[in-house]
Amino acid sequence: KGYDILRATVGTKVAGIKLGAMYQTQEPAAGGEDSDGFLVSAAYAIDKTVLKAQYQTMDFAGNDRNAMTAGVDYKFNKSTKLFG
Repeated sequence: KGYDILRATVGTKVAGIKLGAMYQTQEPAAGGEDSDGFLVSAAYAIDKTVLKAQYQTMDFAGNDRNAMTAGVDYKFNKSTKLFG
């Protein structure tokens, strides 16, 4: 069991905003329907806070699945960070 997966990723920083993107294609190792999708992400730091957002979509045998997420990280000190 398992999947054969191929991913391509890219990332950059523009005007203080970290941008990322990924494309993925996968198929069951034993044969069957393949699927593919992509995601895009952004992160922006303000002092000790990082605002994050991500959108992803995946096509499973003709059924699209989409998700959007947002989050905030806060760095209390050098060794403690809150993820939300």
